[in-house]
Amino acid sequence: MKYRKRGPARSSAANGEFDDEDRKFLISQRQGRRPSRPRDVDRRKAKQLCRQVATTLDLVLSGECHDADLHSLRVVCVEAAPDSSRLCVTVVPEVAAHEFDLKRIESRLATQAGRLRAEVAAAIHRKRAPTLVFHVCPPMNIDPAHSISPDCQV
Repeated sequence: MKYRKRGPARSSAANGEFDDEDRKFLISQRQGRRPSRPRDVDRRKAKQLCRQVATTLDLVLSGECHDADLHSLRVVCVEAAPDSSRLCVTVVPEVAAHEFDLKRIESRLATQAGRLRAEVAAAIHRKRAPTLVFHVCPPMNIDPAHSISPDCQV
């Protein structure tokens, strides 16, 4: 019995028929650029990661943290800065304005940053956990039910 090698699969492009997506791909390859589709996938994955990190940090800060200053923090948003290997976490304390001490909260966040990053690493499925950079905003009246914004611009 003689075996024949299989050739490449025949597609509509092999017959000379191209659709718009094939044309865009060929033009981008000819110009030395990658197609725009993977960039859109990267943005979607970065937003998905930011939502996961926001949910995880909000749960850790509100429940598992025994520090009163960190226990009062709410995660407002998480953004990729500049990419998903480094995330900017914006938090707001739920305390009165006269009780707000920015330096004390930033120092407590700095001491707990490693533990918070470890909690994020346990919650997400990635090879490397992203670096967390915290941005503390002054207290304001926010609704706890709407505290996490998926697309925030601070």
